[in-house]
Amino acid sequence: MGGDEAASGGALADGEDKEDGLDGADAIEAFAELDALLAEPTIAELPPARQALLGAQDTLTATPTEADTVLYAVPVCAPYSVLVSYRYRIKLTPGNQKRGKAAKQAVGLLCASTASPRERELMLALTDDELVRAMVGNVKLAAGGKMLQSQKKDKKAQAVARVKKLREDDD
Repeated sequence: MGGDEAASGGALADGEDKEDGLDGADAIEAFAELDALLAEPTIAELPPARQALLGAQDTLTATPTEADTVLYAVPVCAPYSVLVSYRYRIKLTPGNQKRGKAAKQAVGLLCASTASPRERELMLALTDDELVRAMVGNVKLAAGGKMLQSQKKDKKAQAVARVKKLREDDD
């Protein structure tokens, strides 16, 4: 996304609790919210259909292992610092490129990277509409050096293959 966002740290104002940074009213509100969350039923008390839905959400991962079976690719747009643990990521910054074109370019960059055939298949299966809905407006893509190198390597390999094919056809 457009740059890293950081929480601003400042001096504590008079009356704030120095341990957690909350003043009296904010602390009461935070504890009331915590009490409300704790009063909700636990997953064991939910109906089986709801448990299954929550269980399915728990199977989502940013970094699948070799033992995992990858079923879907889900486009995500979040601050770049949040996506550090994701295997495939591209930084979006404010720019003049339309979302549809940027989405296609992003999928191309990700597929050219060291993705497995299954992961490439899943990335290419994402519709333009799914990708565009996850993105912010007018962007510019900024990919990592390794990703750009692998894309250049793939283009060079394709060009070499075309030249070889043309030479074989001439012979």
